[in-house]
Amino acid sequence: MTIAFWYLISAAVVIAPFYKLLPAAGYSKYLAFGALILPAGAVILLWLLAYGDKLKGAKE
Repeated sequence: MTIAFWYLISAAVVIAPFYKLLPAAGYSKYLAFGALILPAGAVILLWLLAYGDKLKGAKE
């Protein structure tokens, strides 16, 4: 198997959870494709999910 095949498999494994989680948090599901810039994109999306309510100005 080529490295491109394994990259596509790993990208699908990382993108799929974000694709489901982001709409539940109120963000566009297409932001999940930012995780293709592994690992920086996935880390940024995790921070967005964790602290997104503070960025939107929600009260605790």
